[in-house]
Amino acid sequence: MCVRIIVSKSRLLEVTLHYNAMNTQEQNGPHINKPSEIIEIYKIVVEAAERNIERRMRTNQFYFSIIAGLFVAYSYLADGKLAGLLASVNVPQSSVPVPIWALPMFLLIMSMSWFSMLLSFRALSVAKYKVISDIEKQLPFGAFDLEWQYYKAQRKIETTQLELAIPLLFYAVAAIGLVFPFL
Repeated sequence: MCVRIIVSKSRLLEVTLHYNAMNTQEQNGPHINKPSEIIEIYKIVVEAAERNIERRMRTNQFYFSIIAGLFVAYSYLADGKLAGLLASVNVPQSSVPVPIWALPMFLLIMSMSWFSMLLSFRALSVAKYKVISDIEKQLPFGAFDLEWQYYKAQRKIETTQLELAIPLLFYAVAAIGLVFPFL
């Protein structure tokens, strides 16, 4: 079986994986015969996992920036400051096309989109770390597995769980913002 691992557009590593019919490698995944291949694949998979974390952080920054802007815009709309600002530059209030409920609605959509993206990143990370764990079974030392055992022993809340709570909090605030103007 031939497996291609794409690291970037410019770099492609092709490794031939062999199954050993005499061993029970089918349960543990493919077996690689050469230690140099194992280490090279391990480096690539760890690098890909780290890039996934970086993409997740950039995604968090993007959504947080958009949502912070929506909060600022909503506060201007809710307090009537936008109407005053528009009146100061001679823009009639009736020509403002954004109703007060549009921003909370957009915030609802952005919050759910952010939440969905975080779930996708989490699923991808789980898959990547399972691959790393499978590769570590063929190495003399499993650093990621050991680190995960130490982390679980501390019974800390996972960062992803906290990350998932933030868009849900914004979602709740947006839902209140949708109802508030009509009370």
